[in-house]
Amino acid sequence: MDETGLVGTGLGLLSGEMSMLRWVQWLCVLLIWGVGLNALGAAALRRRGR
Repeated sequence: MDETGLVGTGLGLLSGEMSMLRWVQWLCVLLIWGVGLNALGAAALRRRGR
């Protein structure tokens, strides 16, 4: 990422300046969040079942 990090990426999204690199960065962030939340949900369900 650049020197502004996620804030800069968010501002780039809001300003409408979306290059291919920005799209790939956002898709990776969404993928990581999706996998992480699914893992947390699966762990919570496993713990509840015990």
